[in-house]
Amino acid sequence: MKKVLVIDLFNVQYNQMNEKINEELGRLQNDGKSIVDFRVMGSALNKCAVFILYDE
Repeated sequence: MKKVLVIDLFNVQYNQMNEKINEELGRLQNDGKSIVDFRVMGSALNKCAVFILYDE
């Protein structure tokens, strides 16, 4: 089954974005999930979200 994880980056400092995204990706992979695709959506880098599509 495919699912979506949303990582909210609203008001996250630029230098902390990598860490926040990589922690969530690592958590998914450590749980045995397979990442299928991702999209970044928003009007600015500090006003966006990362949508990750993964197989459960």
